[in-house]
Amino acid sequence: MFLLLINYSFLSLVLLAGAPDVYVESKLTNSNKDYLSLHYVNFIRENPGGIPKASSEEKEAHISIAKELTDVGYQFYKLKEDKKAVEKYEEALSHYATDRLYYHYGNSLSSIKRLEDAIKAYKISLYLGNNDKERVYYNIACSYSRLKDEGKALENLENAIINGYDNFNYLKIDKDLSFLRSKKDWERWITEREKLFRVNIPRNGLVAEYLFNGNTNDESGNEYHGTLSGNASVDKVLKIGDNIEDYMTIPYTVLNELGDFTISLFIKLDSIHKEGWRPGHAIIGGSRKSQSNAFLLFHNYELKAWEFSIEDSRQTLPMDTTIFDREWHSLIFIRNGTKGILYTDGKALEEYVGDIKLNIGEGGVIIGQEQDFSPEGNLIFQKEQSLAGKIDNLRIYNRALSNKEIQALYNENR
Repeated sequence: MFLLLINYSFLSLVLLAGAPDVYVESKLTNSNKDYLSLHYVNFIRENPGGIPKASSEEKEAHISIAKELTDVGYQFYKLKEDKKAVEKYEEALSHYATDRLYYHYGNSLSSIKRLEDAIKAYKISLYLGNNDKERVYYNIACSYSRLKDEGKALENLENAIINGYDNFNYLKIDKDLSFLRSKKDWERWITEREKLFRVNIPRNGLVAEYLFNGNTNDESGNEYHGTLSGNASVDKVLKIGDNIEDYMTIPYTVLNELGDFTISLFIKLDSIHKEGWRPGHAIIGGSRKSQSNAFLLFHNYELKAWEFSIEDSRQTLPMDTTIFDREWHSLIFIRNGTKGILYTDGKALEEYVGDIKLNIGEGGVIIGQEQDFSPEGNLIFQKEQSLAGKIDNLRIYNRALSNKEIQALYNENR
């Protein structure tokens, strides 16, 4: 509940902080709005706020308001408050229309099972020039599958794949495609396309690669070999026990001074930490003696959220609790400009993290423990924050990977 209160406060602040100097009201009434018609889209694009022959200042104000309301709607979407998100998106559409707004509008319409309307919103997003075609076509395919329209679902899934979607592992488990997977020709259809479109693991910008094939060697060729502590072990995967002794250290230069970067791995939890101080599971962190959390990727059980910190500026993203099933899951974290994007099993959430470069001290990159420092400069770990699980195929890049490259990493068989 505390987390929700924080986010609702944030929504209010966004509206206040983002308000223009002059209050601008849309001239459209509920009776003359048909948000899902191209006639309306073209009208509001030409006449922001529903005002024919508006001044350039008025147009800019309405466009700004639409953007602010879209951001608020997206916050509601992340909180799974989709009806409220739809209200904000429609309020935004009374001011202006963009491809981004219609894409988010479609996502929330889909979440509240208005599938025909969601499809219309996605198609308008494409009409307005959404360049992320593979994602939009994929969502349209999911909507048609939920409507049990095999032909249109396959047609749009084909368009998604042609435009770069190759997250084939997720196609095999996505519940929205369960109808398609029940069809007798599905296995043949998907196998043919997987052979044609699956991409290779990206190598450009690869700083370090740990495949844990009986050792902690860096397979990238840069010789950033890892060192095990405690009873941490490697036997095809890295194993970190439920204690404060087990962890793996890698050279600090792997992360130090990175701006944009990507960290990709597979994770499997063996124990679930539910009690203690900030119980959860530490994945990877970087520190220096004056700063414990110069970088941290951590799962917080109490918040049911992933946390990532850069210079102790901590952001949280709601997580899919299926990670508690003690099965393998893909985890990819990307810092791209000022955005932090976390992919869990191919599904992405993002937050603002700033653009400050990582500042990691010598010996400061640790995998499997959440590291803090004592006043004397000694490392301090807590059992309820240890990984207590396994990691495989850990890769670190000195750039933000593309969607296609991310899907290639997720599709990898571990």
